[in-house]
Amino acid sequence: MQEAHARLTLVDLRGSGGRVGGDGTGETKVLRAYLLRGGFLMADDLHGQYEWEVFARTMHMTFPDRPIQDIADDDSAFHTVYDIKDRYQVPGWAHLRLGYKRPIHQTGPDDGKGVHWRGIYDDKGRLMVAISYNSDLGDAWEWADDPRYPTEFADLAVRLGVNYIVYAMPHYVFDRLKGWRL
Repeated sequence: MQEAHARLTLVDLRGSGGRVGGDGTGETKVLRAYLLRGGFLMADDLHGQYEWEVFARTMHMTFPDRPIQDIADDDSAFHTVYDIKDRYQVPGWAHLRLGYKRPIHQTGPDDGKGVHWRGIYDDKGRLMVAISYNSDLGDAWEWADDPRYPTEFADLAVRLGVNYIVYAMPHYVFDRLKGWRL
């Protein structure tokens, strides 16, 4: 990622219940620099308390000075192209019947239920990291053209993806060009 991060606008991290940012040294510094330079990280497909704690701990290595917080309903990331007011849990294909993914390391009967839209912000109040906790937007993108996958889930996932991409682009471009003369 070190060489490529200078060219990326958005990084999509799926199944992110594992370690993010490496061991707290090299990869963490690269991810931090990329995000503070205007990059955008979308973390998706982490389910349950155990995966959340692993993810949060490793993100804290990248940003020990910035809290993970709920994204407000009026955040512009939810209103960039599409005005997204209703956000709900988006189950992956394999979990449609149940409506949520049972975590591998389940901590209780309701673990994995209920959606959370969280993020990390920069000093300007700009969302740098968007986290869909207990949802699988990526799976909804993959199955969006299959008539057996519910339209409501595919529609929300695609609209959020478009919003995130459009939201991320001007921040990245302008932050990268700041101070440059054309």
